[in-house]
Amino acid sequence: REIVFVDETFWVLFDTITGAGVHTIDSRFQFYPGDVSAGGSRATTQYPDTNLLLETTGHWDRACVQKGEEGPRAGWYSASYNKIEPSPTLCLTLETELPLQYAVLLLPYKGTSEPESRVVLTDGTADISVSGNSYRVSASAATGGS
Repeated sequence: REIVFVDETFWVLFDTITGAGVHTIDSRFQFYPGDVSAGGSRATTQYPDTNLLLETTGHWDRACVQKGEEGPRAGWYSASYNKIEPSPTLCLTLETELPLQYAVLLLPYKGTSEPESRVVLTDGTADISVSGNSYRVSASAATGGS
């Protein structure tokens, strides 16, 4: 995993999975207690003041939010010893041929209106559009493709 902080505004995660053959890939993102709305390749927190947009490249076979699940245990947060509360976890699943590389845009924003954004990954380079501004971000360990 490579994490790039861009223009003091957002992060891009580049995940590279090496190997051969068809495998099931599970990617999980744990959020602070509250609500998360997920659809397609995007998820957003639902706080009244400041939020986070998460947008992935590629096509995921399954995307869901788990919160306070018991079997198996998923979607929990603990701020201190012996204190646990439900917290959303975004779960992404894909069955695909390896190697694989995908990118994830993590974009914080104020208020409840999602900013316009788009992320496309080609040969280890993410082309990103955020509120009318364009960025090109490259992974140093570019292998595979998605």
